[in-house]
Formats: sequence, C-alpha cells, structure tokens
Amino acid sequence: AEAEAEAEAEADEGAACVGYVQGMSFLAMNLLWHAGREEAAFWVFVAMMQRYDLRCMFQAPDMHGLRKRTFATTQLLHYAMPALSDHLAEYLQNSLGLLLTDWLLTLFASSVALGPLGELWDRFFELGFVWIYRVILARLRCLQKWLLEETDFARLMHIVRFAHVDFDWVNGQVAPRLRSLHPASAAGGAESARGAGAARQGLLHRLVRGRRRRQGEAPQAEDPGYSGQPAAWTCQICNGSEDCWSWRTIVSELAESERLPASVAERFEAMFSAAAMAGPAAAVASADAEQPAACASTPGPQDEEAPSSSVPTPCLRAQDVQLRAENVRLRDENAQLHAENERLRAELEVARHELEELRRAAPCTGAES
Repeated sequence: AEAEAEAEAEADEGAACVGYVQGMSFLAMNLLWHAGREEAAFWVFVAMMQRYDLRCMFQAPDMHGLRKRTFATTQLLHYAMPALSDHLAEYLQNSLGLLLTDWLLTLFASSVALGPLGELWDRFFELGFVWIYRVILARLRCLQKWLLEETDFARLMHIVRFAHVDFDWVNGQVAPRLRSLHPASAAGGAESARGAGAARQGLLHRLVRGRRRRQGEAPQAEDPGYSGQPAAWTCQICNGSEDCWSWRTIVSELAESERLPASVAERFEAMFSAAAMAGPAAAVASADAEQPAACASTPGPQDEEAPSSSVPTPCLRAQDVQLRAENVRLRDENAQLHAENERLRAELEVARHELEELRRAAPCTGAES
C-alpha cells in the first residue's frame, strides 16, 4: 500500500506534462501479457516511468530523455566500435537516431519476440538503461561485418532493423551468419506484408484470449474478423514462434559479454544534460550532430554565473581534448599489448625450433655413443 501511495504521488506530480505517446502501448501490452492483471501491469508501468527514468523519454515538449539516450548510444558506439561508428555516420548521414528511436522508446518490445524480450527486460530491471545500451551494441557488433560492406542508406537501415542473424560455434566462440539480406525474406518484409492493422488485431485477440484463460472464463467463439495471423511478438523467420534464437543469443550471450562500464554510459548522459543546462543551442547541437565527442563537460562554478543562453565553447573543447587523449591512451595500451603478444609468440616459435633441433640431434648422439 505504501509503495502504491508513493507511486501515486509521483505519478500525480507533473502528470500533465506526460500524456500518451506512441510506443507506450508496446510497453503496456508486454506488461499486461506477463502480469495477467491490469492493476499489476499499471503499477509496474508507473514504476518504469518513475524509478527507471522513462518519463523523460516521453516528456513534452522535446522528449529530452530520448534525445539524451540517442546521443549517449551514438557516443558509446564510437567508444566501442569507432570504425563502424564513422561508417554509419557517413552513410546514414548522421541519422542513427532513426534506427534507435523504436528500440529506446519501447525497450525493444516493438522488435524482439516474446521469449527473449522477457529475458531482456529482466536484465533491464536489474541493471537499468545501461543494459539497453549493451543490447544495442551487441546487435550492431554482430552485424558489423555486413554493415561495413554496405553504403546504401536504405540497405543499411534494413540490415540493422530486420536482418536475421544465425550463430555458429567456431573454436568455442559465437560466429554470426546472416541468413538473408533480401528484404522480401526478412522478418521486416513479412511484418509489413500483413499490415500493421492485422498485427495489432492479432495481438489484442491473443491478449484477451489469454486473460480469459487465466480468469477461468469459458472460451468464446472466434472473432469472425480475426484473420488468424500471428501476433506482433513472434519471429517469422523462426516459423512464427514466440521464441527467437537469434535475439536470445544476442541477449543472453553477446550483450552479457559487452564490456561497457555503467560509469561510461552515465558520463555521456551527463554530458548531454550539461549541454542542455548550458543553453538550448548547445543541446540542439549535441543532439542533432550525433558526432563523437561533441559534448560539454559538467558546468563548474564559473558556468553558473554566465547567461543561460551562452554555449561554453571552452568546456566543449576541453572535454573533446580529454576524450581524444583518453582514446589515444587506450589505443597506445592496446598497441603495446599487441606488440608484447607478438614478441611472446616469436619467442615461443624460436623455442619450438630449438626443441625440434634437439629432437633431431638426439638420435644421432645416441648412435655415435
């Protein structure tokens, strides 16, 4: 009761600022499917808005949270995969946000089948938004080979959103393999062919039918207007199953192996927020450009005395220099480790040759004696 009262108080505060926004329905329907009770689904939805900082994602007038996390994801991509980041920035014309909006707003509920989506959300409730960043990076990393080979805008968009990745185990490691790159054979093509209206109708039909089963109501006759097509949360490549081994591997294997410290993600989010506090021009510049390291540091005491509309250019440059220096330092360390590894391999090869020489000389020595 106390938790509900607290959530009610938080929901009432500034509630007029957040109304229905496209994408909320995917969150609500997934919660209703798992909870089975409307009240339970509602309170979890409230908790997600308040305690997991989703309110700012939908908040008018500029959906600040969505822009902040789009910016953070772009910076994290450059942090983790600089070559892919530069390639997408060039050939997607700095429009990576077009790909990220659905994933960030719906927490992948609009893209991932029901089975792996439940596992994905379990980790989200445990780790917070850093887990969503890790899933995005894992998805892009397994597609990196094919994305770097593609320069067409529409094809890049299609690969990221709809390409179905199979995985093989090679020498104890997961090796991605694309089943098809043609739009007609991908999940997106099947989804668009049946139409959004049919998908929504099928999904609502299944939700109502599942609720009646849980409440022990007698089954009713099938809706004559229902076409019998599968709901939105199925994978067409996996024979219309509510499970999808491609996304399950990404969630359970690849995202878990992404080495992304929460502090790094929080730092990029703080950079965007600092730019927004410094003035509208700085926030718009950092969000629209979507270029790596184009962000402001946390304002200091001298920034508080400046007019709110001013853009702290020195802070931007200082932060840019710091990030570039850190990047250079990490690359130097990586080069040193690589050189050390090569040196050890060379020493091992010399030792192997010496051992072979000793083995060849051993029979000759025995014959002479």
